[in-house]
Amino acid sequence: MGNMELGLVDNLLVALFGITVTMTALAGLYACVRLFSLAFEGVVKPKNAPKAEPATAAGAENGFEPQDMVALDGLDEAEAAAIMAIVSHESSIPLSELRFKSIKAVK
Repeated sequence: MGNMELGLVDNLLVALFGITVTMTALAGLYACVRLFSLAFEGVVKPKNAPKAEPATAAGAENGFEPQDMVALDGLDEAEAAAIMAIVSHESSIPLSELRFKSIKAVK
């Protein structure tokens, strides 16, 4: 087959074919991702998961229960907050999942 040049119409048809193939492949990938996400949604997040209980009236204003208060010994609230943030960051545990009973300054 020698040196064959395509005309403008032929080039447009080749481009249209390439775009069609690409969009079809992307649509197929999207459908697969949606099917897998729907299939695994029940495995990762059970439908009958218990819901969080609301805070009692004593802690409703600030979102804390009375037993959530931290005993501070030898440091102020700003220092305690910094320590709690550092512990949360270094342990990769969200601060909402940590429970501090007391924080004592060691000298």
